Amino acid sequence: MAIPGPINSPTSEGCHRLIGERAAEIVTSVGDAVEFLSI
Repeated sequence: MAIPGPINSPTSEGCHRLIGERAAEIVTSVGDAVEFLSI
């Protein structure tokens, strides 16, 4: 899972790269995380 951050933030580069490579599932809400974890 990866939470996207501001596009101009160097600290968000890793998450954005993982999302772009489809190596991580994008999380935009608590519901996304719960669904992904099957809680």
